[in-house]
Amino acid sequence: MAADLIARLDVMHRYVSPRGLEELCAEAKAALEAKDAEIARLRLALTAMNDEISQTLGKALDYPWFKDDPVNFPGATEEAGVCVGDEVAESLAIGAAREIAALKARLAAAPGDAQIEAAAERIWGEWCLWAPSITKSRPVWADLDEGNRDIARHLARAAFRAAQGEGKE
Repeated sequence: MAADLIARLDVMHRYVSPRGLEELCAEAKAALEAKDAEIARLRLALTAMNDEISQTLGKALDYPWFKDDPVNFPGATEEAGVCVGDEVAESLAIGAAREIAALKARLAAAPGDAQIEAAAERIWGEWCLWAPSITKSRPVWADLDEGNRDIARHLARAAFRAAQGEGKE
């Protein structure tokens, strides 16, 4: 719209009266002010969108909450969100992508259900060998078969986590 006005002004400047020129300039000024207002509105919308995305990603990436630091942020509540510092949506998205890639790699390296079940069966077999010597009653352990198999599965998962250096859940 402003370009159209400038083109009209360029063509008409020889044929327009000073009053017509003033009207044309006023029209151009109004068009520029409208564009400036639109730019300001879009900047506010972009800032709000960046803040919302940054908060969502910051929370997912376990950034510290403002509410958890009452010394530096007195009165902060959960509504204040997390402190992402100088990060913006793009840099947080890069961090989230790296975290997703690392988790995918860990998942790919994790033992599958079949491995865990096989280890649980081995643990269960060992359990059945030494438990009767403690209780002197093998049938007692047979009655508790499924519960003990669950314990064996838990032990197998814990053993795999320990072997991968993950520690406790």
